[in-house]
Amino acid sequence: MKVKDILIMGLPGIVMGFIMSFIISYFVIGIPENEIANAINNGISGLVSTFLGVLMTFVVNKQKIAKCFAEVNEKSK
Repeated sequence: MKVKDILIMGLPGIVMGFIMSFIISYFVIGIPENEIANAINNGISGLVSTFLGVLMTFVVNKQKIAKCFAEVNEKSK
């Protein structure tokens, strides 16, 4: 699998991660009062959006990923 293929496969997850980070930062967490609260809020929204982005990438590309692992296992035998 080439880097270009991996980036294309990750695109839905990237978009979902961006949307979830925006929603969490703007609507759920809100505007922070100081720098420490801002850093914590960014960490929380980044954690959630990264998790959802990776999850969406696996869900959307489940068959491609399974095929890639099968090829790797076939070559290692």
